[in-house]
Amino acid sequence: MLLKTKISVSVIALQSVFLFNLIPALSAQMSFQDLIDRGSNEFVEGKLPQARKTLEEAMDAAQKFSDKDPRRAVVFNQLGMVLFELGEYKKSHQFFKQALLIRDKELGSNHLSTAESMVRLASSSAALGENEEAEKLLRKALSIMNNSKNTSPDERIIATQHLSNVLDNLELSRESLFLQKQVVESRRKLPKDPELGTAYTSLGNWYIKHNEISKAKKAFEEALTADQAVLGSHHRNVARDLNNVAGIYSLQGKNEKALQMLKQSLAIQKESTGIESSQFKDCLENIKKVLRKLGRQDEITKLDQEYKS
Repeated sequence: MLLKTKISVSVIALQSVFLFNLIPALSAQMSFQDLIDRGSNEFVEGKLPQARKTLEEAMDAAQKFSDKDPRRAVVFNQLGMVLFELGEYKKSHQFFKQALLIRDKELGSNHLSTAESMVRLASSSAALGENEEAEKLLRKALSIMNNSKNTSPDERIIATQHLSNVLDNLELSRESLFLQKQVVESRRKLPKDPELGTAYTSLGNWYIKHNEISKAKKAFEEALTADQAVLGSHHRNVARDLNNVAGIYSLQGKNEKALQMLKQSLAIQKESTGIESSQFKDCLENIKKVLRKLGRQDEITKLDQEYKS
């Protein structure tokens, strides 16, 4: 009943600033930049439906740019990230692919922004089960990053995290676990890193997959503590953490405690991602599973009526 961990594909609020340093000043196109900045902020704040709407407006504004304009890659990348977080992997994959094509052609195959797009595309490739392709993209991206003095620590950590997950999917578990732990330690060194909770979550999922439940529980609890401290109590990542800790409690037969945490998670998901998101629906199904264990069919019926499941 654990929610799938999607490693963040963002560089938090700094990303759009970094990207716009690569292109001419947008003095005549501030409306486009404002939309990108607003959408990026909404994404960071966990307001995914709003971010999607804002970035779709930016996509409309970008239609007047030429096909080679790097600004098109910016909006493809940003909207792809939102769709990825909403679980719409095929759509995000198409946007990431378009961003990579533009950057590879206009900036070159060894540019840092091209490497960034490789990581994004790899994330959606892995989500679609294309792990061999994802591994190639990630190793290429990390090679570019390691050969550049301008690589941000966050970008390298994100790529490493994705590679760890892909290697585990390819049954290269020893290297995968080594990289998982490396990512956690790297994020612990960054002050108030908003992605530390996600790193712990990914480590916890690794332990779950390899049947090390007690270690998974500790990792998920660390994720919850980290996210509440940095992101606040109503962020979608906190909802994910509550769901995952609840999953461990349910495995241990502590279903009342699991149910309490899942209801907290559902309330946050409703606010942050909306009732149509895959995260909300997954959490709702997890609540029903626990209610079935507790023999409370009447509550399941009420939930079905409320959300028309």
